Amino acid sequence: MRLATIRIAIIGSGMSSHLLCANLLKGRWDVDLDITVIDKEPRDKVGFAYATDERSHLLNVVASSMSIDNDRQEDFVDWLTEKGYPGDGRSYVPRGLYRNYVLDRSGELISGNRANAKFTFIHDQAVDILMDKKVILLKSGQEVRFDKGVLAIGNFQKTQLKMYDGSYTDIRTYSNWYTGVDKDLSRSGTVFIVGTGLTMADAVLSLNAGGFEGQVVALSRRGLMPIPESGAKAYPSFYSEVEGLDKVLDIFKVIRSKMSGLPDGRMDAGPVVDSLRPHILEVWMKLSMWERKDFLEHLSPIWNMCRHRIPRESFEVIKRWVECGRLKIVSGRIAAIGKKAEGNYVIEYLKRQTRERVRINADAILNCMGPELDYSKVDCPLVKRLIAKGIVIPDSLQLGLQCCQDGSLTDRAGHSSTSLYTLGATRRGIVWESTAVPEIREQARKLSGILVSNSYYG
Repeated sequence: MRLATIRIAIIGSGMSSHLLCANLLKGRWDVDLDITVIDKEPRDKVGFAYATDERSHLLNVVASSMSIDNDRQEDFVDWLTEKGYPGDGRSYVPRGLYRNYVLDRSGELISGNRANAKFTFIHDQAVDILMDKKVILLKSGQEVRFDKGVLAIGNFQKTQLKMYDGSYTDIRTYSNWYTGVDKDLSRSGTVFIVGTGLTMADAVLSLNAGGFEGQVVALSRRGLMPIPESGAKAYPSFYSEVEGLDKVLDIFKVIRSKMSGLPDGRMDAGPVVDSLRPHILEVWMKLSMWERKDFLEHLSPIWNMCRHRIPRESFEVIKRWVECGRLKIVSGRIAAIGKKAEGNYVIEYLKRQTRERVRINADAILNCMGPELDYSKVDCPLVKRLIAKGIVIPDSLQLGLQCCQDGSLTDRAGHSSTSLYTLGATRRGIVWESTAVPEIREQARKLSGILVSNSYYG
């Protein structure tokens, strides 16, 4: 017997939550929906990546690929035109402006939805789920009943810094997730950044916009910094050449051969990697667990650098800082870290190639290590509680939560839930590419249909 009203509870209010709500609210369902979104953060934050108002923090994908509507690929571009903002489908737009678009369209869907849906946002923290009763417990003591639950919890701060000797230290003792620390620094101080990826780029761009004139040292294991979008034409699909391969090195040999064959001898990985992107799930599923682990250990940093590029405009700022000596990118491992009586910090690291020990004093340390992929380590009461009870488990690659391709979560006994699902970053271990809007948008479209069509009593 089909339910007259389906109660859907979504924990989290970041981008994946907004995309799922958009698909639920615009649908034409034969039942009524009662949608509740729960988050301790304000819903208009739209997740950490989009909470910034810094104009130099740009999307790293062109506007034409960032619609939240699967059926209207140019919707974001149309919104920019409606609002009188400059740019076209090839523009890289400030992330804060994109947040405004998401909130604008979400508001329109909530007020004029076609799904006979009631929508409620509860500004509170979910701390537990009673699966036998289908009840979510909130920190305030309130209870939320549901027929279908969704963990749209996104990324969490990485807090455990792996030291050279293999031990771990809690970096929160010395620093926090990057949150505009430039406002608290003297203009000529020294900043030490842990990480050299996209979050490091954001930090440098903010320091630049804030007029910081000091020295920045950024360290990671390999010292790989983001590369720019080249603006090159799309590369023809070569999926047929890797379709039958199940060894990571063989696949990378094909990719490298395509890079080497570009005109004028250029080595431009971006378009080559992008041409394989629509088939990443098929490629990932053919790899054995051993091959996936080998990829993560040795090749994923290179893949991520080629895959997650930054706009040329952003890259030129960072390049200028490197060339004038204000930003130094180093590869190695931190051997010691401490806070001095005067309030500043001392860091010792060993260079990757020579193992030379280097000592540096810094006025601030920024945690730009990126998200914590091992959900057994995340600092979230709900996740800790669900793992302890066996309702969810980390996936075997420690990239997210164990689930099926449809997003249904797997418990400790190996059973797939029929009432608790997930999407977005938590699916990384299953599908690998699960952090960008285009991938999550498609997950949200499929999951919205599953949540409604699979709702029955008993």
